[in-house]
Amino acid sequence: MAVRALCFDVFGTLVDWRSGISRAFRVSELPGDPQDLAAEWRARLWPALAEINGGRRPWANLDEVHLATLGDLLSERGLDLASEAQRELVQVWHRLDPWPDVKDGLEELRRRHIVAALSNGHVALLVDLARHGDLRFDCLLSAELAGAYKPEAEVYRTGVRLLGLAPAQVMLVAAHPFDLEGARAVGLRTAFVARPLEHGPGSPARLDPGAEESVGDLQELAARLNDYAPEARTRMAEQPILIVQVASGGNVAVQLSAQPPPSIAGGDVVVEILAADSDGKLQPPPGGEVVLSVPSPEALRREAAEVRRVLERAGSGPDPLVVVVEAADELREDELSVVLGTARHSPRPVILRVIGNG
Repeated sequence: MAVRALCFDVFGTLVDWRSGISRAFRVSELPGDPQDLAAEWRARLWPALAEINGGRRPWANLDEVHLATLGDLLSERGLDLASEAQRELVQVWHRLDPWPDVKDGLEELRRRHIVAALSNGHVALLVDLARHGDLRFDCLLSAELAGAYKPEAEVYRTGVRLLGLAPAQVMLVAAHPFDLEGARAVGLRTAFVARPLEHGPGSPARLDPGAEESVGDLQELAARLNDYAPEARTRMAEQPILIVQVASGGNVAVQLSAQPPPSIAGGDVVVEILAADSDGKLQPPPGGEVVLSVPSPEALRREAAEVRRVLERAGSGPDPLVVVVEAADELREDELSVVLGTARHSPRPVILRVIGNG
């Protein structure tokens, strides 16, 4: 069964809690090493959540738990901090920065999958983190919707149920083996993302041999999922809205096959071998409007967001839009899909003109 939705753990997996909380302790000027204070505060979270799951502590959202565990930490260390300053420290958890790969990685993964947060953070906290980091999710799934905290099975089951999917269609992406193990126990697929700096330089490496995928960042995860997803190739063949023109003699390999339809229209895939003119230039089709030209397939991947913006803003009309990719001895499927995925939502037919070196 194909993976349709990716659910992400947030703290440590998508956002760097240690740096943000350490910085906040440094600003507070409390005695002690700011990084040690941050680590100890974070460590106190898990026993508190276990007590809630076990019914030994009343339900509380993460702000309330963080405020309580901060009070315990300060009390045990004999530190004095005004109540308002404590509440401000709790609010720092709402403004944590994402890891460098996260924003673009989520965008890439959203092209083919539903992308959701599945976090112990309450909804208001997740909304603030998404807005602070400019992170795009299709939905925010919180443990408070299940009335339990991860790794309780009900959290994962609730996420799957609210998405309207089967467990095997959902993959949990996390940096924490205990979280992935909890997801696998109820039938979810899992992907481990290494975050070696979550607990600081030199901290012990984590592995999860049970994970279906183990990657170093979200871009690598996107590449892995695209590589092994046969359903993605099927969708490209069955639901295309693209016309591909290949320069004659350019030695360009495009992995598509289709009979040219009688006319250019949305919904068509055409691979045409065009003869160059006397100057060696590829002539545009009648009415074609070149809206974007990139110097290489690699640039096409890098400029994926720009391709989407240009095509979506072009407006409706009968004339096709043309995206030119130069210096392409080979065009891989992931490069082709940058335009293909966008073209499905374009108001006009799209031509991807590939010009080879040969």
